[in-house]
Amino acid sequence: MNKKVKKLFMFLAVASMGVALNSCSEAEEVAKEFVGRMDITVDGQTHNISGCVFYKENGRIMMAATDSYNNVAVYIEANGSGTYDVGLGGSILEVASNIGNIGTLVQGDGNYVAYCPSRNVTDDVTVGLFGTITYTEVSANKVSGTFNVFGVKKDLTANLTATALAALFSSLGSSMNMVGSFEAIGK
Repeated sequence: MNKKVKKLFMFLAVASMGVALNSCSEAEEVAKEFVGRMDITVDGQTHNISGCVFYKENGRIMMAATDSYNNVAVYIEANGSGTYDVGLGGSILEVASNIGNIGTLVQGDGNYVAYCPSRNVTDDVTVGLFGTITYTEVSANKVSGTFNVFGVKKDLTANLTATALAALFSSLGSSMNMVGSFEAIGK
């Protein structure tokens, strides 16, 4: 994960501590102003994350969502509203032709969505191999939209071939296993 995404997680952690120190009604108001939300379903498990922030720089939108147990990082080359490819392409065929670039994706280069179900951001990561993210709103202080991504555990990507990818995709019923919506706040 790159340094900017890590900074987003740090900002979100600090904002969350401030919210926790206030009363419930005050905390809810502060949360609405400073942090967004992300709903994500990974392998059939739905998670409603009440902390989601973003940062825009040099044609990229970087987003981080976290709560006590779930972490999501999104890093997309995008300047505004629209639909963008995630991972190694928009379809299984594109991924198969780009499979040689999987190392750069797993290291956090390119457009990606990654999910980690623990406090340790490097442990048990699911990386989106292909799919799309759609930004329905992109402004100076808010981005919102949806994503629909086919992801695999990071440790499975080390020796992934086009043939193995096709078999994996087929065994999962050819369905996207990372889907969600988001509204991220940036200040």
